[in-house]
Formats: sequence, structure tokens, C-alpha cells
Amino acid sequence: MSFMHRRGIDRFEAISWDFDDTLTDNFPDDLEKSLHGRSGCDALAEFGRRYGFPALQEVTIAEKSHDFTQADDHSVAGGNWVTLKRYGAVSGDYDPHHPQLVELGKIKAELYEKMLIDEGKEVEGASALLFAIAETGKKQLITSSSPYRPIEIGLTHVLMAKHIFNRGDIIAEEDVSRFKPHPEPFSKALLAADLPISRVDRLIHVEDTPRNANTASRIGMFAIGLARPGITSPDEFLKVDFPPSLIVESHYEIADFLGLKI
Repeated sequence: MSFMHRRGIDRFEAISWDFDDTLTDNFPDDLEKSLHGRSGCDALAEFGRRYGFPALQEVTIAEKSHDFTQADDHSVAGGNWVTLKRYGAVSGDYDPHHPQLVELGKIKAELYEKMLIDEGKEVEGASALLFAIAETGKKQLITSSSPYRPIEIGLTHVLMAKHIFNRGDIIAEEDVSRFKPHPEPFSKALLAADLPISRVDRLIHVEDTPRNANTASRIGMFAIGLARPGITSPDEFLKVDFPPSLIVESHYEIADFLGLKI
């Protein structure tokens, strides 16, 4: 049986996870509950009050969610830039270091972090799978476009899995100059896993966003697309240029593929 068709965790050397909506649930399928949507709109309203853009106080979660999908990169800053530009608060090419964008990001982060502590939940089965993999001794990483602080909060207060990850195991917003779907975060994950490029297929990356899974597959990782019912369909992962090696709809299916029980 060839490497690519073997099941079981022993064929791999490390597992990389996306964070938002792969491990922690931000309720993207429910606009009224959406943690990113609510904190993002509240932050825009506060920003609008400070800088005289009253229209920003009326941005809906649906608009905010759509702007995120139109961003150049898969990051809060990218989505915020689209919204601010649409309302005339910024102009020109996307600049993640623009002072007003940075300030908006800080406002949003404070609101989001409180919501995450008070209301955050895991994607079903996530913590059990993290613990089961940890028992095998396999290295686990987080490869995310989120800032480190909410990742730390999610690991500590939601997943109860902070002890599994050292700071060097987490590739966050602060650690890269370009965000997913750019290859840089994935390349850093490969370095963090201490794997040469010749063994890139021994690194799993689990991702709920098709365009990010596409990059992981393109550089040779064993990408797993997490198609959560009501959020992302399996077909959406098949439409990208480099589809994932495996598409699942739950962490239980990942556990089964790896030969683990959770």
C-alpha cells in the first residue's frame, strides 16, 4: 500500500491546525450569534463615532461577513480594510499597517476576546482529538491569521489545551508578514515542525476554508478540508485548483482516519 493511501497517524510526523472555526466555533452559520460578526460590527460602530463616519455604525453582520470573503487575505485586518474602503474611511491599496486599520483591529480584539471567554465553544470533538493526538507524541501546530492573544484565550478557556502547545508551535498574525492564503504561514509551519521540504507530505494541515486548504495542498502538505454542515460544503473544497487530500465533515472523521478514538 502506497504512502498516500495508508491510513493511521503513524504515516505523519506532525499536525497543523487552523484555529477559528476549525478548533473554536465562532458560529459563522448564525449571524445573531457570530462572535467575529458581532465584535466586528461593534468595533466599526465605535470607530465611526471616534472618526466621524456615522455610516459605520449601521454596518450589518451580513455585510461584514461578505467583506471578509472579499479580502486579499484571510485576516481580520483584510476584512476590515474592505469595509473601511467601501465607506471611504481609507483609500488606496491594502495596507495592514495603516494606523486607523491597526486601531480598529485593537478595538475589535478587545471586544472579541471578552466574547470568546464568555461565550466561546469548541467545534464538536476538537479538544478530544487534540488530546488523543497529544497522547501519541505527535507534534501539533496552529497555523492561523489570528493574533496570538485570542488563540491563547481559546486554548486556555475554550479547548483547555494550552499545555499542548508551546509559543513556537503557534504561527499567528504577529509571526508573518503575509497572511493566509499566502504560503508564508504554511512555510513557517513546516519549519516549526522541523521538517525538510522533501517531507512536506508528512505534515497534515486541517482547514475549514477552501482557499487556505488550496495553498496547503499546493505546497505539498496533506490537507484535510473540514466541511462543516451549514457553513462550507464538501463541493466547495473540490472547486479549488488543489483540492485537499481528504474532505471530512467532523473531527470524528479525522480521528477515524488517523486510527484514534475520541
